[in-house]
Amino acid sequence: MRYPIRISTLWSPLLKLFGMGGSYVELTDDALLFHFGTAHERVPLAEVTDVSPRKWPLYYGIGARIVPGHGVGFVGSTDGVVQVRFASPRPMEVWGPFRLNAAESVSVSLEQPDAFVDAVRAAL
Repeated sequence: MRYPIRISTLWSPLLKLFGMGGSYVELTDDALLFHFGTAHERVPLAEVTDVSPRKWPLYYGIGARIVPGHGVGFVGSTDGVVQVRFASPRPMEVWGPFRLNAAESVSVSLEQPDAFVDAVRAAL
């Protein structure tokens, strides 16, 4: 099932300019697929240890980014943010040539954060 990434109307024109409109996270039988701009990552469910809502202060920024705590963010809004934690650090594409070689988590802003959390927890 696909879960659209929430993009606030304030940031929508800028994020669409950089190709981040229409972004989503997809839950398959065995993986999470993250699609945000140029970033396309596949994380096997066997490597996911937890998923939970999280606060996202505006000073963390909006867009594709490296975030405090050795994580990656695909965030278009400060609302509806969910953090997916990994069993061990893994390389993650951020945007274009930028990567984080040892990401411990990924945070995404979602249109349906509660439904996503419930579905991933059930899949785990």
